[in-house]
Amino acid sequence: MKKLFFITVLAMMTSVHCYAVSIGAYSNMSANFMLVEQTGQRTGYDPGVRGVVFESNSPTLTYYINALGGDETSYMLQGKLPVEMMPLNMKLVVTGMQLTANNKIVFTLRENKSGLKYPQNSVYMILTPILDVGQVVTYNLAYTPLKSIIATKIAVPTDLIADITTAQKLNLIGNTKFIAELTKEINEIESEKAKGKADDGLTPAQKAKKEYTELLSEITEKYNKPESDEFVKQEAYTVLREDIEYIIGHM
Repeated sequence: MKKLFFITVLAMMTSVHCYAVSIGAYSNMSANFMLVEQTGQRTGYDPGVRGVVFESNSPTLTYYINALGGDETSYMLQGKLPVEMMPLNMKLVVTGMQLTANNKIVFTLRENKSGLKYPQNSVYMILTPILDVGQVVTYNLAYTPLKSIIATKIAVPTDLIADITTAQKLNLIGNTKFIAELTKEINEIESEKAKGKADDGLTPAQKAKKEYTELLSEITEKYNKPESDEFVKQEAYTVLREDIEYIIGHM
């Protein structure tokens, strides 16, 4: 069943120069969305409460289910959102409703300055998460006026392990022994880091970064030169590399 998702946010600058920023997200995967504003206010499906929340101060920001006929359904979030400062920083929380692979989320953004007919800036990007039922992926969305929008997947070690497990269910990584070794390595890295002891002249954080870098090299090797029963396919490699690079960069 194909599902279509679209998010539209109109942001009006509270300065002399007014901007209308339209952000769109659409996907064919079976998932719910929640938008988290710069203020932390949430609108959409919150996996924490397993329901829809409406916290925005904007009276026009709405979230609803749109039946398109037959089995086609779209989850919609749209309205006007007041923005007090730029760059624009928000979060998009995606919750999986079924085990899915080969999915794409496309974000589009169009910026209009007040009084101009055509967009001053138009950008888009494609995200490719893998999701299981109830699995949550969070993206930080950062937009700089007249430049670009950057979507960064937020990941911690438990997210990395969850993505490995989902990839295994989707036959995107194998075998069972290799997966168990990866999970064990992650748990050992975090356990040693938690002890807070320096080793080989490295601080706990430096040592953990070094070991995560080695873990990524191990995954890359299986991706580039898969053995008969130990492999990492493209979809899994992209997600796991993204996770590890985020963990290393935010340690």
